[in-house]
Amino acid sequence: MQVFRFPRIQTQSFDEQQLALVYEQERYASFIHRSFSLKNLGRQMEEKKLSNANRERLVAALETQYGGVESVDAVQKNIASLAQEHTFTVVTGHQLSMFTGPLYFILKILHTIRLSEQLNAQYPDQHCVPVYWMATEDHDFAEIQSLHLFNRQVTWESEQKGAVGRFNTEGLDLVKKEIAEFFMNHPAAEIHTLLEAFEGKNFALATRRLVHFLFAEYGLVIVDGDDPALKTSFAPIVKKELMEQFSYHAVMSTNVRLKADGAKIQVNPREINLFYLLDGLRERIEWRDGRYFIEGVGDRTLEELLEELAVYPERFSPNVVLRPLYQELILPNLAYVGGLGEIAYWLQLKGVFEAVEVTFPLLSVRNSLLWIEPAVAKRMDKIDMHL
Repeated sequence: MQVFRFPRIQTQSFDEQQLALVYEQERYASFIHRSFSLKNLGRQMEEKKLSNANRERLVAALETQYGGVESVDAVQKNIASLAQEHTFTVVTGHQLSMFTGPLYFILKILHTIRLSEQLNAQYPDQHCVPVYWMATEDHDFAEIQSLHLFNRQVTWESEQKGAVGRFNTEGLDLVKKEIAEFFMNHPAAEIHTLLEAFEGKNFALATRRLVHFLFAEYGLVIVDGDDPALKTSFAPIVKKELMEQFSYHAVMSTNVRLKADGAKIQVNPREINLFYLLDGLRERIEWRDGRYFIEGVGDRTLEELLEELAVYPERFSPNVVLRPLYQELILPNLAYVGGLGEIAYWLQLKGVFEAVEVTFPLLSVRNSLLWIEPAVAKRMDKIDMHL
């Protein structure tokens, strides 16, 4: 296999802002905490703190989440190490997808693992754990229910609603059967093992088992934020959001400065950046006519919501504005690895972090990859077309 490496700037496929996020993050110094570098990751280690109580809660939650998943020493050691103050994380995240979905799902995780390995070599007195954050609370099922294979679309038909991670896996066996039929003449193909790994009582567990099968040997730890124990840590942020709508004001203020700098605005905040979450339901918490309103649930007073938050914190789900804050609140995290679109919206969030005194992570743009099939490569050689 031939591998060619070249910088993004040579492709002429990226705009000025995107290239700056890769090569000149100093340009956005007022919108980030530190520009990305191994040296600055060392500085981040000195600053990022997570209480012993939150570390213990994180480890306990992960041990519960991994119940029923094959035990692998590299993963178990990394989970246990998160209780120690010298352990940090590097995180990437992605919504649940059918059998991992697009290639960059894999690339983000590989990039995160590699960066963790580099940090462990650079700072041997510290320990860095690669983490994949499963966005199990996302409810856009139509966006992820299909995959394309050999010019055919394969679709998981389901009438379920709400957070996709909570969907039971009824009907997925038909999808797996349809995929297996493509390889019926190749019974020894690896795809059959992958299909077996994609199994569980719900979509979140099936995804965990598949990703664990692919990356467990590298010590990748998978975190599901839809967890009552972890949401307990997030409850004070939820309370502040309900009472003050602090994230809306922080992002809107930042957007004004970003626009003045010529940057693109990726995310438009809502007045309340929270959803209400039950089995089969994930609806926005809105402010209407002096009361809080949830579609399908009805009106709520602030007092009623706060009483519910105290008992059932798992019923409150962050949207795209607050999810990064939730992640950084419960993890001893140093850096987030994402695509250019993701990294661009992180530029809007520093004020949200500052409002609750949570350390803003370093931002790392994931690598990109173009896979050229052998048959295409032969045609390229015929016409003397080279990368």
